[in-house]
Formats: sequence, C-alpha cells, structure tokens
Amino acid sequence: MAMRLMTMISNVISNGLRPGYGREMLHKVALRWRERDRRGESAAVRQWCMAQASDGQRWAKRLDPALWGEASHFAAEQAAMARERLAPIGVELGGGGAYDLLYFLTRFLRPRVVVETGVAAGFSSRAFLHALARNGSGVLRSSDFPYFRLAEPEKYVGLLVEPEFRAHWTPLLKGDRMNLPEIAAGTDRVDLFHYDSDKSYEGRAFALRQMEPKLTDQTVVIFDDIQDNWHFRDISEGRDRLVFSFEGKWIGVTGGPKRFYEGF
Repeated sequence: MAMRLMTMISNVISNGLRPGYGREMLHKVALRWRERDRRGESAAVRQWCMAQASDGQRWAKRLDPALWGEASHFAAEQAAMARERLAPIGVELGGGGAYDLLYFLTRFLRPRVVVETGVAAGFSSRAFLHALARNGSGVLRSSDFPYFRLAEPEKYVGLLVEPEFRAHWTPLLKGDRMNLPEIAAGTDRVDLFHYDSDKSYEGRAFALRQMEPKLTDQTVVIFDDIQDNWHFRDISEGRDRLVFSFEGKWIGVTGGPKRFYEGF
C-alpha cells in the first residue's frame, strides 16, 4: 500500500511538471475546493433523482425494441472484451457507464456529430464509434484529461477503441477548458452531447456554455452522475427531461424528439 501511494505521488509530481498538465491539475483541485459547500446537497439531490427516475430499458424498448436488443447485445460483447483487455493492465481506469444507452441513442438518432467529455479507457467512445459505423456516417469528438496519477497516462486513453474505428474519432487530451472551445470552433452543430468529465457544478456549467451555441432543439444532451449536484435539475427545469438509474447513480437526458418523452 505504501509503495503504491509513493508511486502515485511520484506520478502526480512528474505529470504536474509536464507542459500543460500542472495548470489543469491545479484547476481541478481548485474546483473541488470551491464545490465543498455543495456536498451537503447530495442527499436531497439523490431523493430528487429517485423521484424523477424512469425505467431506461422500458423506455428504449418502447421506442425501438429491435434496436434495444442490438444495443444490449453490443453492451454484453463490450463488457466481455473490456474485462479481457483491461485485466492485464493492473490499473484502475474507472467504470464504463451506460454504454448500452449511448449505443442505442446513436443508432436511433443517427447523429452527424457526437461530442463527449470523459474518455478514460474508452467505453463510451467505443460505443459511439461502433454505433456510428453501423449507421454508416457520423464523427465523434472527445474531450479528456488523462489520469495524472498514472505514469504515461495518455497511453490509457481510449485503449478499448480498435484502430479501424479511429478514422472518425478526434480525441483531445488537454482538458475541457482547452478542448471544448476547440471542438465548438470546428463544427457547425452538435447532434448528441454526452458529459462525463468533471463532476462539479461549475465544470458542467462551463461545458454547456461552450457547446450551447452548437446545440439545436433536436440535440440530445446527456449528463452522467447527475446525483452529484443540482446542475441537471437546474438546466432542464421547464424542459422535457428523463432520468434513468444506473448502478446506484443517475443519468439525465434532455432535448431531442418529443416522442422521447411521451408517456414518461
């Protein structure tokens, strides 16, 4: 345990000295410090999420049962592949999220441009890219900041994504503050936006401000881990929205076709 801690501290220091890393690392620490007063909200936010939650599987089956079956099959295949590929690495790269839902939405909506924040091992990225390939069109632009507690952290970003799917993928690794303005400047619109990076209220609000000029009334916006603060409730107030539970956490969806919300 002591050796692992020392290795992690050494990696943090080494990465902090690299160009572009130290400033972003300090920014993340500062965000968490500023968010400390929001920690007392968590119980109330979770209660709200539970009260709002719908059955995601029932929702997807209502929209397109065959497509949900395809998404479920993909998710099972990805889970097995990820276990096999990640086990020998011996480092913790975070969970995979609701990638069955992401695959389903990408196939259902057939977006031209997908933007995501938070890549890590690439569970969500791989889901988007496989679905886009099945659609026969579309690109994925991703924002990430490598896990600075690891040595050579860039080599772990998106490692689940096969080489043949990378032609339609642009991963940027300088953190949301640098990446999102660049992504927004490079596209005229975003059809599907998935947020799964900095969990702070401020971090989420910054990302949405950057992408909002590129969103239309048909853009589907997805926020992971909405139980962390009131951000999703606040930005979706008075709008159509859905909340789905996933492994003890909650996902928020807003925007997109009206039929998403009929009967839910």
